[in-house]
Amino acid sequence: IVGVGEGIEPLAVGLTAVPDDDSLLGQLLLVEGTVATFEEGNFDFQIVLEDDDGNRALVLIEKDTGIVPETVAVGDRLAVTGISEFYSGQRQIKPRVAADLRPVFPPD
Repeated sequence: IVGVGEGIEPLAVGLTAVPDDDSLLGQLLLVEGTVATFEEGNFDFQIVLEDDDGNRALVLIEKDTGIVPETVAVGDRLAVTGISEFYSGQRQIKPRVAADLRPVFPPD
Protein backbone atom coordinates (compact mmCIF):
# COMPACT_ATOMS: atom_id res chain seq x y z
CA ILE A 1 0.00 0.00 0.00
CA VAL A 2 1.52 3.24 -1.14
CA GLY A 3 -0.94 5.78 0.21
CA VAL A 4 -4.43 6.54 1.34
CA GLY A 5 -7.45 7.53 -0.61
CA GLU A 6 -10.72 6.27 -1.96
CA GLY A 7 -9.40 2.85 -2.89
CA ILE A 8 -10.65 0.49 -5.54
CA GLU A 9 -14.00 -1.22 -5.22
CA PRO A 10 -13.74 -4.98 -5.74
CA LEU A 11 -15.67 -6.61 -8.55
CA ALA A 12 -18.26 -9.01 -7.10
CA VAL A 13 -18.24 -12.29 -9.04
CA GLY A 14 -19.70 -15.74 -8.57
CA LEU A 15 -17.43 -18.69 -7.88
CA THR A 16 -18.05 -20.01 -11.41
CA ALA A 17 -16.12 -17.06 -12.88
CA VAL A 18 -12.93 -17.53 -10.85
CA PRO A 19 -11.57 -20.66 -12.58
CA ASP A 20 -12.79 -19.77 -16.08
CA ASP A 21 -12.55 -16.04 -16.85
CA ASP A 22 -9.06 -14.90 -17.93
CA SER A 23 -10.16 -11.26 -17.89
CA LEU A 24 -10.39 -11.43 -14.08
CA LEU A 25 -6.70 -12.23 -13.57
CA GLY A 26 -5.01 -9.39 -11.68
CA GLN A 27 -8.35 -7.85 -10.70
CA LEU A 28 -9.56 -7.14 -7.17
CA LEU A 29 -12.52 -9.48 -6.67
CA LEU A 30 -15.17 -10.13 -4.06
CA VAL A 31 -16.42 -13.72 -3.79
CA GLU A 32 -18.69 -15.44 -1.32
CA GLY A 33 -19.17 -19.06 -0.42
CA THR A 34 -19.12 -21.76 2.21
CA VAL A 35 -15.78 -23.11 3.46
CA ALA A 36 -15.52 -26.62 1.97
CA THR A 37 -11.92 -27.25 3.04
CA PHE A 38 -9.37 -25.42 5.19
CA GLU A 39 -5.71 -26.44 5.32
CA GLU A 40 -2.61 -24.89 6.81
CA GLY A 41 0.64 -25.35 4.91
CA ASN A 42 4.18 -24.29 5.75
CA PHE A 43 3.85 -20.93 4.02
CA ASP A 44 0.12 -20.44 3.50
CA PHE A 45 -3.46 -21.22 4.43
CA GLN A 46 -5.69 -22.69 1.72
CA ILE A 47 -9.44 -22.28 1.87
CA VAL A 48 -11.73 -23.75 -0.75
CA LEU A 49 -15.03 -21.88 -1.02
CA GLU A 50 -18.08 -23.60 -2.50
CA ASP A 51 -21.36 -22.10 -3.67
CA ASP A 52 -24.82 -23.66 -3.52
CA ASP A 53 -24.30 -25.30 -6.94
CA GLY A 54 -21.01 -26.98 -6.00
CA ASN A 55 -18.73 -24.51 -7.85
CA ARG A 56 -15.44 -24.02 -6.05
CA ALA A 57 -12.66 -21.44 -5.80
CA LEU A 58 -9.34 -21.49 -3.98
CA VAL A 59 -8.50 -18.72 -1.51
CA LEU A 60 -4.77 -18.70 -0.77
CA ILE A 61 -3.55 -16.69 2.20
CA GLU A 62 0.21 -16.27 2.34
CA LYS A 63 1.46 -16.31 5.93
CA ASP A 64 3.77 -13.36 5.30
CA THR A 65 0.67 -11.15 4.93
CA GLY A 66 0.13 -11.54 8.67
CA ILE A 67 -3.42 -12.78 8.11
CA VAL A 68 -4.20 -15.59 10.56
CA PRO A 69 -7.63 -17.07 9.81
CA GLU A 70 -7.85 -18.79 13.19
CA THR A 71 -11.63 -18.47 13.45
CA VAL A 72 -12.34 -19.98 10.01
CA ALA A 73 -13.86 -23.46 10.01
CA VAL A 74 -15.36 -25.83 7.47
CA GLY A 75 -19.03 -24.93 7.04
CA ASP A 76 -18.55 -21.20 7.70
CA ARG A 77 -19.87 -18.76 5.13
CA LEU A 78 -17.26 -16.18 4.06
CA ALA A 79 -17.03 -13.12 1.86
CA VAL A 80 -13.46 -12.76 0.58
CA THR A 81 -11.88 -9.81 -1.20
CA GLY A 82 -8.58 -10.45 -2.95
CA ILE A 83 -6.48 -10.34 -6.08
CA SER A 84 -7.23 -12.98 -8.70
CA GLU A 85 -4.02 -14.81 -9.66
CA PHE A 86 -2.82 -17.82 -11.60
CA TYR A 87 0.07 -19.64 -9.94
CA SER A 88 1.43 -23.18 -10.21
CA GLY A 89 -1.33 -24.17 -12.59
CA GLN A 90 -4.11 -22.99 -10.29
CA ARG A 91 -6.30 -19.91 -10.17
CA GLN A 92 -6.68 -18.40 -6.74
CA ILE A 93 -7.94 -15.42 -4.82
CA LYS A 94 -5.30 -13.85 -2.57
CA PRO A 95 -6.54 -11.62 0.27
CA ARG A 96 -4.32 -8.64 1.13
CA VAL A 97 -5.22 -7.89 4.76
CA ALA A 98 -7.27 -9.51 7.54
CA ALA A 99 -10.28 -7.29 6.76
CA ASP A 100 -10.50 -9.02 3.35
CA LEU A 101 -12.00 -12.08 5.12
CA ARG A 102 -15.46 -11.44 6.51
CA PRO A 103 -17.96 -13.89 7.95
CA VAL A 104 -21.40 -13.86 6.38
CA PHE A 105 -24.25 -14.49 8.76
CA PRO A 106 -27.70 -15.68 7.66
CA PRO A 107 -30.44 -13.06 7.84
CA ASP A 108 -32.44 -13.01 11.08
